Amino acid sequence: MVSVRLSRRELLLGSAALPLLSAERTPPRPNVLLILMDGVGAHMLGCYGNREIKTPNIDVLCRSGARFARAFVASPVAGPSRATLLSGRSPRQLGIAGDGPIALGNQVLLSDALGASGYECGYCGEWEPGDSSEHGIKFWEKSPEAGAVSGKALEFLDSRKPGEPFFLTASYQLPATVAQKYTDAYKGVSFDSIGWEPAASNATASQAVLKDMVGSIRAAAASVTALDDEVQRLIKKLDQRGLRDDTLIVFTGTCGSMLGRHGLWGDGRASAPPNMFEEVVHVPLIWQWGRRVPPESVRPELVRSFDVFPTLAELCGAAPLAAGLPGRSYLRAVLNEAFPKKHPWAGVAFGQFGTVRMIRDRTYKLVVREGGPNELYDVVHDAGEKVNQYAGAQFMNVRDGLSQALDGWSKQF
Repeated sequence: MVSVRLSRRELLLGSAALPLLSAERTPPRPNVLLILMDGVGAHMLGCYGNREIKTPNIDVLCRSGARFARAFVASPVAGPSRATLLSGRSPRQLGIAGDGPIALGNQVLLSDALGASGYECGYCGEWEPGDSSEHGIKFWEKSPEAGAVSGKALEFLDSRKPGEPFFLTASYQLPATVAQKYTDAYKGVSFDSIGWEPAASNATASQAVLKDMVGSIRAAAASVTALDDEVQRLIKKLDQRGLRDDTLIVFTGTCGSMLGRHGLWGDGRASAPPNMFEEVVHVPLIWQWGRRVPPESVRPELVRSFDVFPTLAELCGAAPLAAGLPGRSYLRAVLNEAFPKKHPWAGVAFGQFGTVRMIRDRTYKLVVREGGPNELYDVVHDAGEKVNQYAGAQFMNVRDGLSQALDGWSKQF
């Protein structure tokens, strides 16, 4: 039986943002620090079960807030995914076709919405090339280099005054080179628990990377640990400035990296044709805000990157959102409150990259491509996505139900 037990109307209209919480129940507006990391999937962090990559600072952040166990991006590639998160719109709505140009100039972004409601906005890090629009942002650093991102972000935080809300985005890429201490931390580590495999026949990475998977993983692990220290620099500055209790920290990834799983290396473009494996679409998502977000909590809701926009907009008191956004606020989940019985959370994720489309609920994932091959996985009993059930007669109803839901969503968003 199909696990998507939602009517067509619920799938297409049920994602609309709920009305703002009542004034009595809405907590005071926090400062917001949004930390984005390209190429960092959930499977790469200690707080999501990784036993070999060291991420102590992110792990501490996780323990002091809420970890969403099922957070998914709308694209397996960083640029389109970041654009979706910041705009609340799907890749198709943004006119993004695969690796094509990303133009956000005419879009309303989070910084536009929060800036209009009184937030001072800063952006440090990776930004889409060719887009010079300000989007309500008065403080910029467009270098993707980690030191430059953190340096400018610290400068922004040093200029903040209590009682003047701010929205700061720090967007990082995995650095190509790191200090020797990070490389030394992984000498002799075999990464037996990563689950890497010999190079796949459809792998697109360079032969040098594919022939030395363990060496490549060591370098990637060192980069992740280096970025983990950058997170600590930002948090330490919040503490020094006395801003920590009044600042909501949202940490997430724009996409993940395969790290040799399925014999692939990189993001969704690691294979030909592109893939939607869990490693690239399942990302970490942590919300931390003093005592207002319950510490050491794990949220079971399946949430999507385009839900971040309406969630932050609701919490920060932004003006009502424009019609046509595919996401819905999950602020109730962040604050450990129940969703209305008449409007329960509908946990279905959707993704797209070029002509590759994905739908995933809590039990199954369907991936369809123009001209194939198509895939269907039972992600509960086959978490590694090893057995493609697309042609299985016993999964016909599941496949058809998910296909119909995906087609309906794609037509609207």
